[in-house]
Amino acid sequence: MRPRFTIIKWWSATPQLKQPATRKIFSSRTEAERVKAELERAMPGRCFAIQEKRNKTMTQRIGDFRVESLGVEYPEYFQGYGLGPDFLYAYCAYGIGATEAEALDSCLDMVVEQGFNVDTETEARIREAYGPVDAKTTVTKGIRNPAYFHIGIQWDRQGME
Repeated sequence: MRPRFTIIKWWSATPQLKQPATRKIFSSRTEAERVKAELERAMPGRCFAIQEKRNKTMTQRIGDFRVESLGVEYPEYFQGYGLGPDFLYAYCAYGIGATEAEALDSCLDMVVEQGFNVDTETEARIREAYGPVDAKTTVTKGIRNPAYFHIGIQWDRQGME
C-alpha cells in the first residue's frame, strides 16, 4: 500500500480544534509539503501539519447482523444508536444522509472505520437484508434546518454466533 497524506489546520490559540485543511489526499509527502507551504503563506495565523493516513487492516469479518431504518430526524433531535441494555450484538454503527442510499453508504463506511471488512459479499448481504433503498428522495432541499435519513446496523464478529 502506498502512503497517503493529508493536511490539517488549526488556530494557534486553539490547538485542540484541528480540522482538515483540504479535502485532497496526497500520495507523495513532497506534494503535501508544497501545498502546506502555500497554505501557510495564504493563511497567516493558522498552523498546519501533514498527517500520514494509515490503512486499517480489515481482518475482522461481520457475522450475524441486523440492519434497520432509524427514520428521518433532525441532527439536534437524533437520540443516537447503540446496543441497549439487552443487546443481542457486540458492535453497532449508524449512518446519515440526504437520501436513504447515502445513509446506507455512510453506515457501511462507519462499519469499515471500526476495522471490519465489508467486502462485496458482506455488502450484498447487508443490502439484501435492508431491502431496496431510495436514492432520489431527499428531505434537505430548500429547508433551512435540514433533516436526514438515519440507518443503523448491529453485528457480531464472525465466529461469535
